[in-house]
Amino acid sequence: MFTKKFWADAGQRAVRAFASTLLSVLTVGATHLLSVPWEGALTASGGAALVSLLTSIVGSVATNDPTSASIVNSPPVTMAEMDVRGVQLNPGGPVATGV
Repeated sequence: MFTKKFWADAGQRAVRAFASTLLSVLTVGATHLLSVPWEGALTASGGAALVSLLTSIVGSVATNDPTSASIVNSPPVTMAEMDVRGVQLNPGGPVATGV
């Protein structure tokens, strides 16, 4: 949890949560930008970012992977297991060779 990769992932997710919440509040709650309740919009967005950050911390602890901010514990996929589009071949199964 104290790695640079973890905090970069967690920070990216928190910023994304803040921006998407703010955009949602602004587009749903107002017809004119001057009439937007900015204090409420920023408070809700900050709360979403905080929840995202806490979820990343809990996920790191729950999956025993201190470098990942994900709550999903999945093994890494090698290039041999991917097709040209980046889609995993045989998820959960053996990798076909010589194809």
